[in-house]
Amino acid sequence: TVTTAIVQEINLEANTLKLKMPGGEIREFTAQNPENLKAAAVGDVVIVTHTEAVAIYLAEIPKE
Repeated sequence: TVTTAIVQEINLEANTLKLKMPGGEIREFTAQNPENLKAAAVGDVVIVTHTEAVAIYLAEIPKE
């Protein structure tokens, strides 16, 4: 899923930022790379990519 959001707040000390999502919801995130927060500014538009994966393992059950 790809979403655009607007930076509402940056907290360098806590390593977090708040984003305003398209529906108006404000969500807080922790930065994986704190250096990225230094390059951002309130009002910036960011692109958020969310990826989910499911792993399935199939095994044959031995006959008794």
